[in-house]
Amino acid sequence: MKMYVEMKEKKDLLLDPLLEGSTETKLDDPSVYLAFSLAAVNRLFQQVQRQDGATVEDFYAFLKTREPQLHNAIEQAWQKMDGPIQGMYLEGALDSRTLRTWKLAVQTWRRLVSAAVQLFRLHLKPLHSDEIYALPNVA
Repeated sequence: MKMYVEMKEKKDLLLDPLLEGSTETKLDDPSVYLAFSLAAVNRLFQQVQRQDGATVEDFYAFLKTREPQLHNAIEQAWQKMDGPIQGMYLEGALDSRTLRTWKLAVQTWRRLVSAAVQLFRLHLKPLHSDEIYALPNVA
């Protein structure tokens, strides 16, 4: 009986979060990840504007008329990542699975925008394809 009590006490000590550190894992702030992603896409558009003289409006007009499926995919990806993720994080209701799914949606959006920008630049300067692949990697 004494051995059982000692084992139970040791087990309780092993489960004590103060001794092992917190049992909850700290999740990354989604606003930081989103800000990084938006900044990367913004740099991409700045480069297109600087090198090609095209605006974001030109880009979206191209997508809507020439690549409507890609435009729709970008819009759908944006809708998947545009949700109450920050509120869930601040309330402590965000779990790692939801955060991981959201990060994948953000990555998908960034990759789609990057591919669309490269396609747009090929449309603008078809003979200068070597410049297209010199874009910074935002994916």
